[in-house]
Amino acid sequence: MDFFNKSKSIKLIILFSIIFIFSLFLVLIFTVSGSNKFTMATGDINGNYHKLGLIYKEKLKEKGIELSLFNSQGSVENLQLLKDRKVDVALMQNNLIDKNENITHLKGIASLYNEPIFVFYRKDLNLKLISQLKNKRVSLGKKGSGTYFISSKIISINGLNANDLKLEFLSYSDSAQKIIDGNIDAVFIMSSFDNPVIKKLMANENISLFSFSNYKSYKYHSVNLSHLVMPQGYYDLGKNIPDKEIDLLNALATLSAVENLDPKIIESLLITIKELSNKEFDTSLSFESKDIKFPSDKYLDLPIHSASELYFRDGPSFLTKYFSYNAALFISRLKYFLIPLIPFILIFARIIPAIYNFRLGLIMKKKYNELGIIEKEIVQADSKDSLNSLIQKIHNLKEDMEKKAQKIPAQYQRNIYDWKMHTTLIEELINNKIKDKIN
Repeated sequence: MDFFNKSKSIKLIILFSIIFIFSLFLVLIFTVSGSNKFTMATGDINGNYHKLGLIYKEKLKEKGIELSLFNSQGSVENLQLLKDRKVDVALMQNNLIDKNENITHLKGIASLYNEPIFVFYRKDLNLKLISQLKNKRVSLGKKGSGTYFISSKIISINGLNANDLKLEFLSYSDSAQKIIDGNIDAVFIMSSFDNPVIKKLMANENISLFSFSNYKSYKYHSVNLSHLVMPQGYYDLGKNIPDKEIDLLNALATLSAVENLDPKIIESLLITIKELSNKEFDTSLSFESKDIKFPSDKYLDLPIHSASELYFRDGPSFLTKYFSYNAALFISRLKYFLIPLIPFILIFARIIPAIYNFRLGLIMKKKYNELGIIEKEIVQADSKDSLNSLIQKIHNLKEDMEKKAQKIPAQYQRNIYDWKMHTTLIEELINNKIKDKIN
């Protein structure tokens, strides 16, 4: 059988195509097995966290990722949901986790924006100290929220306890309406500066915002909150609201996740957050700290996730930035199935020339043997007809070789050229002998 016919080349191409298609099939199976879905705990349906979650959901859908939102009471409940693995990701304030608490299966993704604590009070209270809230009607936020957790700490380190206050546990909107109506004396709210509730309370002439003028001392009382200054006239220059600088205690809205969440989902989420920080949900612009630009890997309660660490160090990967989740996952996993084929391809690339040379050697050996037989017959030939018959045999050999040579790559034609030179010499030998017979 001739090794150099087209059917054998086609068979080799088919073999490699089958191997390649099978590899793609395996990649597709493993890509489908990778989940493009995850769950995020947000907060109250009317709160900032839920609104932010809705924006994330819409943007991630464009990247081929399905986000489900889980409404909760707030940061404290979100942390517990993460601990119990009931959600994959959670929005929550920092400063909620005890430094001595060892939570190995949770990781930090990013800090998102400033979330200061606003203490609004009825102006006629003329509040100078938090301790002056004793016996007053106060909302510390909904139980399970980060507001409740941190405001309770603030109340405690100012020498007050639950029995000293007439406590209510209200949402932002409910507590704002109650203080506007005069049915409550003070409210604690942790939110971004652009929250409509904050703007509404700042514009009310009968309500004042408490200034933490003693903010420097809070760090000595187990409250690890940073400090922000709200500039005079920030909300309304024409009406000069506020009418003086306000010192605020500040926490950060952060994003945390279970450790085993797909790194590509985390990277896609970070890319989305970065895109939004310059567009629809730009909470990061309000009083950015000099040493932090959002989103950031700083001030996280939990050790940073490896995917986040890679993102903040090297930036977004090409695949995740420009391809949908499934496309990026497919391409990234493809290499794991193609890499094992490389040694086979290299071996095949080295074997093919050797096989060609071997098969060509067999063909040339056969053709040289046929020439050798003709050379012996030349010696025995004693007539012009027998010599002409030998020339015809040589012509037949040359025609057969020409057909084979058309199927052989150019780089292997040298031996065929040498054989043709040999046949030419033999033809000359026969022709010379024919002339001698004629003479």
